[in-house]
Amino acid sequence: MKKIAIIITIFLSLFISACGTILKPNQINKPHSSQLDIAIVALDAFGLIFFIIPGAVAFVVDYSNGTLYLPRHTLRLSNTSDEGVQQALSQNGYDVSVSDIKKAKNSK
Repeated sequence: MKKIAIIITIFLSLFISACGTILKPNQINKPHSSQLDIAIVALDAFGLIFFIIPGAVAFVVDYSNGTLYLPRHTLRLSNTSDEGVQQALSQNGYDVSVSDIKKAKNSK
């Protein structure tokens, strides 16, 4: 019984430490927004509340890898014409027109 408790404790401490690194490995060292990923923060905080050392390690590792933050928002375009790009920009809250982008690009 004691061996099972030790195994479970080791497994939980490893799982809880660096939750974002384990759950979202595709976000490691990728560009991210400045918004925190609430799910990862909650899991790291859970580790901090119940297991001080693994919780602190989880926050440090997730912060250093960038997995503590939400990924940077990207636009996916199905229609790459000027109208399609303009529609995607306006739907995602960008207040810029395609003609403004073209003017800025040509003025360089």
